[in-house]
Amino acid sequence: MKYTLITLAALSGTAFAQTNIDSDFSFMSGEPVSGTMTQNGVTTSVTTTHTAMYGATAIRDAYPPGDPSDATVTLTFSQKISDFSLDVSYVAADEFIQSINVGDPTSLTGDLIQTASGVSTSNSGDSGYGVLSWSGLNTDTISFVVSAPNGALAMNRFTATTVVPEPSSAALLGLGGLALILRRRK
Repeated sequence: MKYTLITLAALSGTAFAQTNIDSDFSFMSGEPVSGTMTQNGVTTSVTTTHTAMYGATAIRDAYPPGDPSDATVTLTFSQKISDFSLDVSYVAADEFIQSINVGDPTSLTGDLIQTASGVSTSNSGDSGYGVLSWSGLNTDTISFVVSAPNGALAMNRFTATTVVPEPSSAALLGLGGLALILRRRK
């Protein structure tokens, strides 16, 4: 019994490896844009509606021009993520990032504000910018809607953090469980 407790105590400090993803949208193409990329062993797929490339590295809503339809954006990761950030610019005062599947952001920077209609800007015109961030997530999908009757919101880059147990820690955890089972059988 003493050895089992020592094993479990050692396992309570299980090591976790973080994988960081930091990318612009240059891997995307088409209209509406979509694309897949792999960074640090994590594959990210992005699908959208009513969007187009904005320069070589960003995507924008309200495409085709003059189309008042809402844009949708879905990012799917090959591993669960714990943190996610989205850098945006050219947010219009009547433009909202809403219907976010993981809830309201845990923090906003720049001149972004949380309103009853979603995240928007406190500026007038198309000069809003900032970063929306979420922490404490446990999901492999981020999705949201950009509601912009006349907007041109640019999504410039995103970051995500995955947290996965290191293989050696998972193996130790398995051995500790096996030790408990064998100990009970005796």
